[in-house]
Amino acid sequence: MGADDAHELGRHVVRLTGVTVFTTERYSIAGPGIAVQDLGPAVHFRYRYTGLRRLIDRSGRYYLVPVGWTHDNAATYILQDGDNLRVELTPGALP
Repeated sequence: MGADDAHELGRHVVRLTGVTVFTTERYSIAGPGIAVQDLGPAVHFRYRYTGLRRLIDRSGRYYLVPVGWTHDNAATYILQDGDNLRVELTPGALP
């Protein structure tokens, strides 16, 4: 059942809620479709990560996958909410 869910998710990742992550420190977030931008030292949330989709958020944690995620080639990122993190949500793509 889990494998079937992964195959289904892989076909429809772009439909999941879009996520832009802003951080005060550089994170090791990379994967198909992810882009990172350094906004410069004058900005509190210096690093912006785009190309992420939300699987779920629970108990102050965000479970995210790259927009290019497939069941066999990409990681899932778990980010803990806090003062060094800002998360913006956007609608997923329509079918």
